[in-house]
Amino acid sequence: MSEQRSISFYELLSTEWPEEVFIEGGLLSRGDTMLIGCESKGGKTTLLNDLRKALITGGAFLGFKVPKPLKVLSLQAELREGRLKERSKPTYTDIPEDFLKNSHTWATKNRVLFCRDDEAIHNECERLRPDVIEIDPMINFHSFNENNAQDMATFFRSVDRLKDTFNVSILMAQHFRKNTDPKAKISLLDMIRGSTAIRGWASTTIAMEGRTPTEYRELAIETRNSDEAIKRIIKYNSKTKSFDWNDPVAIVGAWALEFLGNNGTNYTTTMFTQAIMERHGNLFSHNHQKVFEVKQILLRTNLIKETQQGKCKFVSRC
Repeated sequence: MSEQRSISFYELLSTEWPEEVFIEGGLLSRGDTMLIGCESKGGKTTLLNDLRKALITGGAFLGFKVPKPLKVLSLQAELREGRLKERSKPTYTDIPEDFLKNSHTWATKNRVLFCRDDEAIHNECERLRPDVIEIDPMINFHSFNENNAQDMATFFRSVDRLKDTFNVSILMAQHFRKNTDPKAKISLLDMIRGSTAIRGWASTTIAMEGRTPTEYRELAIETRNSDEAIKRIIKYNSKTKSFDWNDPVAIVGAWALEFLGNNGTNYTTTMFTQAIMERHGNLFSHNHQKVFEVKQILLRTNLIKETQQGKCKFVSRC
């Protein structure tokens, strides 16, 4: 354990504090914690596969660069080895062996709990020396009441001891709570189950919408330094069993957030679709019907909203 002592503000401000960035954009650095939320059977494992692939190869995740390959240890309680192989193989096809060896999976079969089996977990980390530890799902690795802040504090102290001892980053997967009122407008980030202490623990929180008829999904990212949630649109790719973030609709969605946020102009629906056509018409063969469908997807995934003012509808960011 590193030396425990207080420091003066002079030392704080005059010292260069190195930061080893794992995912750019403020998403993850060494020693950070990330919470990933989704409804049960809603694609959480697929999103984690995509994230792990980016980490072990030094690629990109949701458009955010991963500067170098990292070693990842996944504590996996839901899937046994055979099923995990079946789910992972399409995503990891053609990945070089050296990169595949950066990813290690421990199928715990619900037999390993934090606060009870810390020694076994620490021994495995001592053996592998990972950069990132993935815990999927959180509920299967503790015996506490997730709605009790004190219980969660006890659990996270155990996780943080592991993080600090091995100087790693933690990825924690958590399910959404059940929505008892489908008509209620609840943000994706607020759907994550359990005490507010859970989101308070995380440096970065990612929440993903569940299955949709079009397979386009909203994804919200909250970081410690962000004034508002970062939004992405992703689409499930049935061939690769992964999510495409650079799909044409996702590209237009990212542009629309910037366009509507930086422009003081009030845009009618017609003006907005014309702007899409001028900027990104080539993505849709300049087909007006396809551009209209894109606008509808952006509305459904809560990136933009329409408001009626007199006889006109105006478009703005949600």
